[in-house]
Amino acid sequence: MNELANIGQVQESDLPNTQRVDAADLPKAIAQARTSKIELAARMLYWQALNQPYRERYRAHRDAEEAAIKAAWDKANPDTRTWWQRFRRLQPRQYVRPPNSPFTYPPYELSKEQRENLTALLRLAESDDSVLNNETLVELYRELGEFETAAEALCRILEKDRDVTTDLIGKLINEKECAPMRYRI
Repeated sequence: MNELANIGQVQESDLPNTQRVDAADLPKAIAQARTSKIELAARMLYWQALNQPYRERYRAHRDAEEAAIKAAWDKANPDTRTWWQRFRRLQPRQYVRPPNSPFTYPPYELSKEQRENLTALLRLAESDDSVLNNETLVELYRELGEFETAAEALCRILEKDRDVTTDLIGKLINEKECAPMRYRI
């Protein structure tokens, strides 16, 4: 079987560049991996593939929640322009998400398959030749529900290396939320 290609999550990686494998074939690619780097690359892609159904549920949940908030805003802020203002093409007030509006996630439960893959990814990451960055390790621990270990690993990320993604991971750790993240690592 061909190895893997197009490793999206591992940017500027030393992982080998190989042929593309469909998500359904990733377990077979993992089982047949000839090196730990190939297995790591396959498991990273498998991690993304296993999280995809939740991402789709998340988007539908967020869209529904946002539509409800916007509908309430529209009801509370009707168009009060006079006919003259409309004639002059004056724009009505534009919707802006209220700062105190809820931001929720759909329910999430880690499957046995996901747990096994994340645990194997951490095992591979602990090897001497691992190419995973600290941010990815923090996310692995967080998704496994190991929030204390994730928080410790997050503290090892230098302030100059922190960004919006790192801040989001920290927030999700504090909330004890293990659902897949909305940002790309």
